[in-house]
Amino acid sequence: MNCHDSPRPATTSAELQAQEINWWNTFAELEDRYAWVQTPALQSALPGHYLREIIKVVGKRATVLDLGCGTGWLSLALAREGATNVPGVNFSASQIALAIAEATRQRLSKYVRFQLADATTSSESMGQYDCVIAHGFLHHLF
Repeated sequence: MNCHDSPRPATTSAELQAQEINWWNTFAELEDRYAWVQTPALQSALPGHYLREIIKVVGKRATVLDLGCGTGWLSLALAREGATNVPGVNFSASQIALAIAEATRQRLSKYVRFQLADATTSSESMGQYDCVIAHGFLHHLF
């Protein structure tokens, strides 16, 4: 039997969602340390063009919501490329704590802010934004 033999549930149960949140809260630091490891040169070369294009299209003063920001690596990278208003939201308190600490360490707290919320939170509570980025996020909705 493989994963394709049983039907996939139409919605995520509250129990499964709680298990996922617990996993992210438990392994936030390890996931960040090993899953997104790139040297500064690679980080600049690989996503640099992508980040600059986002900023070029929306402008440096635009509000760019990083939906499912995790530990904030993309929000912080956008700020380093010149974005001045990047809120990030995520449902893992541990990941948000790491994002806030890193923003402080990099002295980017003026440009980024992080909020504990999930994708079902009403957009009014997250404020208004000009652009939404859901990088590496959508697969968590299924």
